[in-house]
Amino acid sequence: MMDQNYEMALSEVDEILNYTDEELVKKIPIQLRILISNNKNKYPIFNDSRTKKTPIEIDYNDMVYCAEVSTGLLVVRRNDKVCLCGNCSVLEHCSFTFMISGVDRNLTHQLVRHRIASYSQESQRYVDMSNNEFIYPKAHGREMTLYDKAYYHSMKCYEDLIELGAAKEDARSVLPGACETRIVVTMNLRALAHFMNERLCMRAQEPIRKLANAMKQAVLNVFKKTEEREIIRKLLVPKCEVGVLHFCPEAKTCNRHKTAKEINNILLSLEKEEK
Repeated sequence: MMDQNYEMALSEVDEILNYTDEELVKKIPIQLRILISNNKNKYPIFNDSRTKKTPIEIDYNDMVYCAEVSTGLLVVRRNDKVCLCGNCSVLEHCSFTFMISGVDRNLTHQLVRHRIASYSQESQRYVDMSNNEFIYPKAHGREMTLYDKAYYHSMKCYEDLIELGAAKEDARSVLPGACETRIVVTMNLRALAHFMNERLCMRAQEPIRKLANAMKQAVLNVFKKTEEREIIRKLLVPKCEVGVLHFCPEAKTCNRHKTAKEINNILLSLEKEEK
């Protein structure tokens, strides 16, 4: 259900993504404004005039291609027309399981913040960590020496505590977050898309950003048909590339795309020109 006056007069999603911001804004036949919140932790929101119109039913006779945007709306293609739509609940019926190794607990602490998922991680309560490896951050010279010293000291304390009779679940308290670990993760496609939106962002820490890229490639390898891969590829993107209008919602930007404030200024200038 949507007003025909608000159908986008473009037939291909790929074609839309090739437009510059100014060209795209001129081609969207709705009054669109990005409102910037004073709360830096909130996404900018889209506001348009669709709700002021009386919707009419559009016959459906083709596939629906969904790509969720940060506002909860969707950009879909129906009858070769791109339009805005409801939600992506169907994505929750498709899930993926990943066996992840060679990462540290600092990374998995970030990973498990994504709550709509299932996790099974190697336990430090029952596994002897005496021969555990450490994942080093990027460092050189004096920094590397300090990391080595800290890791060696923590492991020596752990081994001494075990030798004195301490339980592994207590002795683990002295171990650093750099301990290597393994974890099994299951996410449905909708949760996975949100994970990618956040962790493919250049503002994410490099280790989890690399993990997100590896997970994305593993998912794409599952889909053999080109059309299916394209649909999934457009879901698994950083948040600045979600939806039709690409913009950066972060307070600090990597300059890959214009910020919400810059896009809003473009819209305001175009509005003034029309008047």
